[in-house]
Amino acid sequence: MTTLLKRLIRTTRLIRATLGDAAQGPNRRPSLGVRRDAAQIIAGQRHRVQFRTAAAISALIVSLSAAMLLGSCAPRGAALGDTARDRASAIAHDSIDNSDVTIGIIGSTDIGRDERVLDALGRADLRASYVSTRQVKDPVHAAQKGIEELSLVPVSVIAICGLDIRPAQASGWDTAFGFARSSGVPVVLIDAKQPPSDATLYAMRMNVSDADHSATPLAKALMTVINDNPHARSLSVTTKGK
Repeated sequence: MTTLLKRLIRTTRLIRATLGDAAQGPNRRPSLGVRRDAAQIIAGQRHRVQFRTAAAISALIVSLSAAMLLGSCAPRGAALGDTARDRASAIAHDSIDNSDVTIGIIGSTDIGRDERVLDALGRADLRASYVSTRQVKDPVHAAQKGIEELSLVPVSVIAICGLDIRPAQASGWDTAFGFARSSGVPVVLIDAKQPPSDATLYAMRMNVSDADHSATPLAKALMTVINDNPHARSLSVTTKGK
């Protein structure tokens, strides 16, 4: 999916460049040191514009067709990372090594919890890419853009801390969550106050309870989602230990 999105970006730039060439028309100056008459310049530009336009359209058709095919691969009625509802339906597969994992973290106003989450990932030798939403003009917009940017990296999973969706913000959140889903990146919620109404947009709700000695280590719970192994939809986790 990342390759596809990059191809769409390149295609957009190509189309813009093509339109720019066409807009300049016959008045475009030739390279320094090359003298050509007006007819040669116009003919050469017309050929380049036609060629680049055809190439851009062809690339766009291929990219959009691939996007439609890949988009249809999202699991129906289930969140990414939560397709194996029980051990009987789970498909045997190799687990992903910690060294190949990057966790995207959308931060919150609770910097203490964010730091404990990051420390827990560090002790488990898991890389983290942290998006801060503190000291910004619009924390909600920063978080939503952070989800989209992390989806493009892409990361192995996105963990959103302290999510509290207000009715007026629901549409923007649904768009951000949908972007992660279409990019093939599962999402989990840590200490969410109000999650999305569509449960297929997130794989698990994690409640940090460091005083609970039976709680699952945070890193282990995240790896369960990344590997798409059977798990509870709501789980008590701890940031202590590994």
